[in-house]
Order: sequence, then structure tokens, then C-alpha cells
Amino acid sequence: MNHTEMLTTGEQKSYARSKETSMDTDRETRELKIPLTQDDERKVRALTDRISQLEARYKSGQIPEADYKEQRRKIQKETQNQASAGELSPEAFYALAKKFFSLEELLGGREKTEEGKEVRPGERQKEKEKELLDDMAAQGYERRRAKNGEAYWAKKEKFDEVSQFPPSVIEAYFRAQNSQRYKKLHDGDFPTTDEGIEQATKLTSEQESWVARGKLPGPISGGETREGEGVKKELTPRDQLIGIKERFGEQTDSLKIDAMVSHEIKPFIRLLGQEMAEDVRHELEETIPDKIIAASTVEQKRIMAQHLVDKVLEFYPKDRPKTERGLKETPLCLEDLAELIMHSESDEWQPGGAREIMNKKDELVPENFLAWVRKQMLYWHDFDATAETDFFSKISTAGTYRVVSLNEMLYHTRYFRKRERRQEYVPLFDERMGKLLKDEKGKQEWGPDLVEHYHEDEVYNALKEEILLECWLFNTSRNMDIKYRFEVMGSDENLPKLLGQLYAANVFTRANNLEKIFTLPTVTRRSEGKSEKERKELFKSAENHKVGDITRKAFLAYYFLPDIRQLRQILGHDSTLFRREYIEVVGETQSRVPRSAKSESGIGYKRLIGRGEKWKESWYDGNGVLKNDDKTLSEFSGYINFFAEAMEDPIVKKEVRDRIVQSLMPSLVDETRSSYEADYRIIAKRKVITGSIEEGEKLSDEEIDQRIEAELDSMIRQRAYQEAKYADEWAFSMMRWTLAASKNDTNGIGFDAATKITRTEQYRTRQAAAHRMGALGNMYNIPIFKSIGLDMFNAILTLPVRDENGDLIKDKNGKVITRTPIEILLAAQNAGSDKEAMAAMNQLRFLERTMTQYHADHVGRSFEVFHSLIGAKEIKLEELAKIDPFRGVTFDQAKFQETVIDGFLKSMRYAYSTWRGVDFSKKIRYFVRKDEETGEMIFEDRPLVNVLFSKEVVEGFVEKFKREISREDYDLFKGQGVISDNILRLIQFGHRDELWKEVAKLRLAAEIYSHRDLTGPNPWLTTSQIETIYAALQKIPGNLLVDKDEKDFKKTMVTKLAFDNKDINWMRKKSRTEVGRMVGMDTADALTKGSFVGFWEAAKVFFADITK
Repeated sequence: MNHTEMLTTGEQKSYARSKETSMDTDRETRELKIPLTQDDERKVRALTDRISQLEARYKSGQIPEADYKEQRRKIQKETQNQASAGELSPEAFYALAKKFFSLEELLGGREKTEEGKEVRPGERQKEKEKELLDDMAAQGYERRRAKNGEAYWAKKEKFDEVSQFPPSVIEAYFRAQNSQRYKKLHDGDFPTTDEGIEQATKLTSEQESWVARGKLPGPISGGETREGEGVKKELTPRDQLIGIKERFGEQTDSLKIDAMVSHEIKPFIRLLGQEMAEDVRHELEETIPDKIIAASTVEQKRIMAQHLVDKVLEFYPKDRPKTERGLKETPLCLEDLAELIMHSESDEWQPGGAREIMNKKDELVPENFLAWVRKQMLYWHDFDATAETDFFSKISTAGTYRVVSLNEMLYHTRYFRKRERRQEYVPLFDERMGKLLKDEKGKQEWGPDLVEHYHEDEVYNALKEEILLECWLFNTSRNMDIKYRFEVMGSDENLPKLLGQLYAANVFTRANNLEKIFTLPTVTRRSEGKSEKERKELFKSAENHKVGDITRKAFLAYYFLPDIRQLRQILGHDSTLFRREYIEVVGETQSRVPRSAKSESGIGYKRLIGRGEKWKESWYDGNGVLKNDDKTLSEFSGYINFFAEAMEDPIVKKEVRDRIVQSLMPSLVDETRSSYEADYRIIAKRKVITGSIEEGEKLSDEEIDQRIEAELDSMIRQRAYQEAKYADEWAFSMMRWTLAASKNDTNGIGFDAATKITRTEQYRTRQAAAHRMGALGNMYNIPIFKSIGLDMFNAILTLPVRDENGDLIKDKNGKVITRTPIEILLAAQNAGSDKEAMAAMNQLRFLERTMTQYHADHVGRSFEVFHSLIGAKEIKLEELAKIDPFRGVTFDQAKFQETVIDGFLKSMRYAYSTWRGVDFSKKIRYFVRKDEETGEMIFEDRPLVNVLFSKEVVEGFVEKFKREISREDYDLFKGQGVISDNILRLIQFGHRDELWKEVAKLRLAAEIYSHRDLTGPNPWLTTSQIETIYAALQKIPGNLLVDKDEKDFKKTMVTKLAFDNKDINWMRKKSRTEVGRMVGMDTADALTKGSFVGFWEAAKVFFADITK
């Protein structure tokens, strides 16, 4: 009889809910990849049913709480006894723990905190684990290492190892296993002393090591567990394949099935090496997976995937030996790791290949190891281009029985030790018999053999540091780009919030991280044959920074993409971007696309011209180079600037990016050729001759030489292309989240919401088009704000610049020099020597919280200013000063505080005064407009004050501080509108905190004017309403004085107003709201309407004004 039939209806419902919880937990267990045997599942199911029924009876009130707890404890005890007797495997033990018994219950006991609160041990352990993991996530690598030292890494070893079970579960399991030993204490087998109790209850040394490494050794047989004993059960490849086949049967997601085939099945195929015929390998690795991907239903995919596993299982018999082809089961050094990688990779990574990770002398080639990691990063970067990824877990290599992830490689010192083999006399061993060799007298025989020794190596440690930093920084930048583009890019409400999250960790302004990106080492420079000193400097940016150089060049290319003249200076006038033809490159293999026919000089390549619809032959001269006239440059700019298109053409985007990558290659090609030409010539010769023999071709010596040269050139360019591609992806990943791409929206579309603050005037003007009729706010304040905010590379400043001796460098006015990142990149780009360029790059140092403050004080506040101009938070004076029929003019002080003071004035002060990263005196390249008649894209070098605000703002500042400006500078500005360097210095260093007030005054004057313009869009406000608003502005305090004795609050007084009488009179003049003028207009309006109400109201204000 089924147990559930004995339950009442209510109990059955409660039991059903409990079973649902159990099913949820089953799903969790499957997600954790914990395989259970049929026997385990039967035992777990039996215990689960008992516990579910018990809980159902308790929840329905059938049994009291005391009985429920007692029966529950009995089941817990039974579970522990089964584990200690070996009747319950650790997998089943963990499954039950996840379902019904917390780890704390299985560990048993409680402890008290300092406050006296009872806390279960497991909870305390979980807290410690969480604190540790949070600490690791919050702190940078260098800072963690410096702060915590070796003790930190010892703790980290426990929790960061690739593991199947968490350490708390492992410990609970072994506690249960050791209960037999504990029982001996009561039987008198151990002395009843503190030492005896400790000996009985502690974990064995082997168990402790497994707990520390985060992995269970598998079921332990029944009976007691003696010190140092325990059987380690390894999952063979066959076991793992069977588990994967079972998971295929449960999978319902089509994309996950495809991913499992690619990343879980294919590694087992590659492990077989020469044991599998090439045609069979092609079928299993290419043909069947392609059919799976093409299958239309999930059911078809599941069946075909399981069939593929069955095919692979034929090559993994049950008696397959533990080790395969001499590979170490657990890598003990970097050479062991390299051997594992080579067995999973193509011929080019093998000894003698173009990118050999280990050479024929059995020596590691560190630059090629880094090249392999970079190739893997690019692969996973492109694998799912719309989702976040984790390079540290995705990048891996198939070991003998398991996968070794990059995370495991980097965080365990043994993987980056160096191997040395020395010939030593050792005891001889008979591998066939599995025992030591002894002579006739029974004495041990000795003989020479190569013995492996492992030690730390400076070059390997430098390689490890390089991989760690590159993966971390690229992974971070790439994921920030994904979150920006695919989550909130179009929302001006949500984008500031996301930027706050992305900038919170200050990843790229901490330490020298930004400099690191732009000084990455190249892997085209070889280490073989170099001195020990040169090998140590292989990954030091001061000596090897070629990829960083082209990353900088790529970033500048995208930064100035629409500005063709500037772009030509960066890439070169005849670079691939500006030539009629370019060479198509296949993304996956990163090799050129061959033509169908062979040319006289060997294998030719498909040469392409512009692929977009707007591309024109007329842009190029007779040599196939872009012409230099304004019309051509403007049209070409419109073609390549995909940042200005809401629906970018993917064909054009791919073409432009391919052209930029190939424009970056020349210097890399030269360095690759100088380093590898001799070796590559041998490989190319072997490849050409072998190919001609296989195809039955009879070639002359001249034809062979031509093909060798073509193959050699292709190999060199392929290596250079991969380096350039890596640099390009690095640079492109930074364009959005730094807001640099938004400033290139030269059409002012605003599909990237950041455009609304970086190209404010253009965006709002575009909204006013007749066919759009978009929200634009008060049209009179549109010219005031050309841009509200700046991209990160123009709005943060480095630490003060120092000379070689560490002394601060000052300008001619005695001010310390600080620079923006874009200034430094341009200085390095235009440097006359490599030393000069590196000196510039070394200046990329910032205060640690720079990114956080850049968002908090500038970007976030810029969006607030934008929202005060347009939308629900826009300043609306008609809602502040209203006419009440009985009380006259009423003023909404709360709304005034919310919209004017907090929403606008406060945000302005933070964005342009509190935030010191904006240097108003610096000049930047700025897109002004597109000439409507000629179509020319007009770019100018402008000071930041004129990039952000109109010259009308500067005029207000100049008039206010006229006495501090020379007559020559004043006349130059008034006559020609030229803002001299002296005026810029006065703005930046003399009265910086006054500039934002000039902007605020002009904007408020524009708001007031819009309500007194008879043809304006806003409601008309009477003289009394306007005067009420002026009165409110004059009450905003600029400085307060409180009672120093703290005895009389009434002594608090305003010593300075935010807007004094001069400021108010200036606003009156700008908005044409002088009292006399307003009275005249109101009188005329009253006479026109036949009503004297407005006349008498205006008259009262007029007489009050003249009697002041």
C-alpha cells in the first residue's frame, strides 16, 4: 500500500507542496552536476518520502511539534549512520542535505557569538565563506596580495578550487565517516583524555587535504577509516560521457544542447589523437555536430546528440587505462599544462608549428602560451556577442579525466612552476610487473633516469601576471560594453543608474590599469635565443608594448571616426581604411579567403571594395586612395561612421572594422617578419612541397619559390592580424561605456541616450523637425547648452605630472599640470620617440575613486540637468507663481525647491564646480555642424567651455570680470568672438566656481523670457508673477553665518545671496523684464483686451519699484 493513501486530503495537499520543493531541489542538484546511481536515487527517494510525509502530518496539525522534531532527529541520525557505514554515498548524502537537512544540522551543535546569540557552525562557516568571496570580488589582485599576503592565498585555496561539493558538505561527510572512530572512545579503544577525544573526532590528514581542495574522494567502504586511508575514486572519461548523455536526455534548451556538443563532447574527441582515423574524426567533430545545429526541433537534437555520445563511447572502452599518451593526470608545472593544451589544439600549436607552445627542445615558448590565451579570449568574446561571459571559467583545456580552467591555472602556484629534468641514479622499476627491480640477492637495483624538478621562474611568474591582468581587464571591459549596449543604452532614465554600477569598482582608474591596456606586450617578439635578462623583460611594458601601441591607435581611430582629417593623421593617409580595395578575412580562422583559381604568383586572395549601398567609386583617385576634397571626405565620413546610425548596417560595420584592423597591421608585420621569417620559411616550404605532391602537381623551382613566398607572407600576416584583431576588440569594447561613441552621433539621433548629454543642442534641435514633433523643452535655452556632459576620456584628470626626479611640473603661471586621458593618448601618438611615448603613457595615474566620482558628480548630474530641460522634471514657472482669484499671486515654494534649486542649480554646481575633472581651458576636437549647402562636416579645436556652453555664457563671465581682463583680450572677444588663453585661464583658475552661475543665470533668463514673449510657446506670466519669481531667486542663500556661541538661533543670518541685485538686473536685461518694460506691455495688453485688472496690477508693481 502506498504511504500517501494513508494521509487525509489536507495532508496530501501539504505533501504535494513538499514534493514540489523536493523537485525544485532535484533541479538544483542536477544543475550542480551531482550524478546519483540508481541505488542512491532509490535510497534518497525512500528517505525523501518519509520526510515529506512527516512534514505533511506536522503542518496539518496531526502530530505535535515535539514529536515532529524527535522523528526528524531520528532520520538525521539514520542518515549519518548510513554515511559512516558506507551505505550512503557522499553524492546521496549531499542531495539529502540540500533537500531537507541543512548542513548545520548534519554537522550538529551550536556556538555562541560574542553577543551571546546562538549560531550554527555551518552558518558561521557560510558567513566566513561569503566574507572571503565578497572580499575577493571587491578588491583588486595587487591590493589583495599586498594586504593579505600568503595567508590570504592559503584561505583562497579552500574556496576557489574547481570542486563538485562545497567544503562545508565535505566536512560534514567526513564527520559522519569518522563517527566509527569516535565510538571507539566509548569502547575504551582510545584514552578518555582531551588528546584522545581530539584524536577521535578530528579529520584524517588525507580528509583534511580533500576538504581544503574542495573535492570528495568518493565513497569510503564500510567499517572504520584509519588514519591516512581512503580510496580515491576518479570519474573516467567513459563515466563522464555517460553522464553527459543522461543530461542530454533532460535538456530542453536547443542552444544549450549545441553548446554542450561543442564544449563537452568535442574535447573527448580531441583527446583520442592518432587513435581515431581522420575521416571518423571529421564525422564526429564536424559532420554530426553540424547536423545537430541544423536540426529543427529539440527532440531531434537530443536524439542526435545522444547518438554522437554513443559513437564517441566506442573509443572509450571500460578497461581504458588511467593515463593517456603519457599525459600527467594532474599537471605539476607549466610544461605539463602546455602539453595538455597542445593535445587539444591544431598543428600550428605543436612543436615545429607556426605558434608552437613548446618547441622541439621540450622548452616552453611563453609568448605563444600568451597567444593561445588571447585566441581563447577572442573566441569566447565572439561566442555569444550579446551576453556576458567569464574568461576565467570558459578558457580551459581538457585534462586526462577533467577540464582544467584558466581560473584553476592562475590561482594555484604549481601550474606556473618551471620543469627541469636532470639525470640521476634512482631505484629501477618494472612497469610491466608493477614493482621495484631487485637483483638475485634481493637487493634493490639502481640506474640513471631523468628526474623532474620544479621551481619558481621569473619569466613564468611575469607570464602569469600578464594573463591574469589581461583576462580580468578585457573581461570587465567587454561585459561592461554588453550591459551598456543590450540593457539600457536607449533609456536616459536607466542609463545613469547602470553607469553608476559599472563605475563603482573603479577598475580602470585604479593603480596603472588604464596604462596597462595601452601598453600591452606583443607576442610577435620571440624569446628563444634571448638572454635571461631579455626574457624577463618580455612582458614588461617598458620594453615590449607594441600591442598596446596599436590598441591606443585603434581607440583613437574609433574616437575620431567621423573626423576624416584627424583619422588620417592617426592611421596614415594611405592606410587600408582609405584605399579602394581591402582583403577579406575569415573571422574564425583569421586567415585570408582564397580565390577559386590560383594566380601566377601562387594562391591569390579575394580583394574587396566597399560593400555598402552608399559606397562610391568616385571617392578614390587613380591610385585607389581616398581623395582629399571636402565633399568626398564628408560623404566618406557619413559612410564609415556607424556610430551615427540607429540601425547600423552590419555589412558596412564589418567592412570598416576589418579595414581598421588591417590599417593597424604594418608595424606588426615588420616585427613578425624580423622574428619569425626563417622559421616560417621552413614551415611554408614543407607545406608547399607536401601540398604539390598530394595534388600530383609538377612545379618548377620558380613556381615553388613563388608559392613559398606567398605562403610565408600569409603566415606572417595571419599572426600580425590576430594581434591587431585583439587590439581592435580591446579598443572597441571601451567606446560605449566611456560615452566616447555617443559623441560620434553626428546626426544627433540619440539612440544612445548618452548623446542627449554629449550632443545636447544637436539632439534637441533635431527633435524640433516638423516630421518628428519631439519633446524639446523651452526653445530659448537650446543654444545655451551645446553639450551638458563629457565622455570619460575628456572629463577626468590624471594626478599632477612629475618629472624623472619625481618633482611636480608646473606651467608658466605656476600651476601644476594635469591631463585628460585623451590628451595623453594623442601625445603618445604624436611622440617623436618611443621613450617620449612611454613617458606620456606613464602619466595615466588617477585618484582611486575617480570613476565613481566622475559618475556621481558629473555624468549623473548632467542627466539631471538634461531632465530639468525636457520632460516631467522640466522647470515650469507657470506652476510656481499662480494667480489665485482671492489671494492674488501664490508661490509654490516646495516645487521651487524641487525643480529649480535641487533639480537644476544643485546639479549644475556638482557637474561643473564640484567635479574638478572638467578643465574649461583645455581644447578638444569638436564636431560643430554639417554645412547644409556643401555637406561638409565641420570640425574645430575648441576650448571645453565653448564645447559645453554658448559664447553668450562666456560673454556674461567676461562682462562680470571685465576689470581682470586686458583690453586686448576683451576687444578680441567682443569683436571676433575669440576666447583667448588668458580668459580661459581666468575661467579655470581664477573664477571657476562662478562659471556655472553664469550658465544658470542665462538659463533662468531664457525661462522667464519664454513667459513674456507674445509669440513664445509658454503661458504668459504677469508682472506680479515674474516679480514673485525674482523675489524667490533673491532669497536663495549664498553664505550663512551662525551664532558661534550656540546660544541664539535667531542670530543665524545670510551674509551673501546666491543672486545679488546685479545678477537679477542682468537677468532682467537679458529677458527684457525690466519693471518699466513689463508695465508698458501689461498696460497695452489690458487696453487691448478692454480690462483694467492687469493695468492696476502692473501700476502697483511699478510704483512699488520706483519708491524703493
